[in-house]
Amino acid sequence: MVKTDVFPAIRVKIDRLLKITNKYRFYDLVKAIYCINLCINNRSVLESCLALNACLIEYVEQGSQEINSYDSLKNFFDRIYEIMKPGIADDYTVEDFGEVRIRYENKFYRVIIGTGHNNVFACLNFCLY
Repeated sequence: MVKTDVFPAIRVKIDRLLKITNKYRFYDLVKAIYCINLCINNRSVLESCLALNACLIEYVEQGSQEINSYDSLKNFFDRIYEIMKPGIADDYTVEDFGEVRIRYENKFYRVIIGTGHNNVFACLNFCLY
């Protein structure tokens, strides 16, 4: 179970999203969430993007719905849109591109959050709690 003090409402968001995401095939869900997190228009909704990533961690397959076309991706996004809308933990960000890495015991690990450098602090806080 994902826990954090940095985003107090994220647990509610994860639980709401899990009711939807668990109905999909895992591989399709990974691709869809990656695309959503990568989309430039979603860069200000860090809490929501992290909640989607957490759904992959807590995934329990309960269905076999597929996301294999643009229309099915759009349908999936339409289902999660109300949950993904910006909230108090989100902000407008300056578009920024680059590689984000975490250094742990002198090894570097790439972090794919789809949001660039400007949200690294929030991502690290999320990962550390």
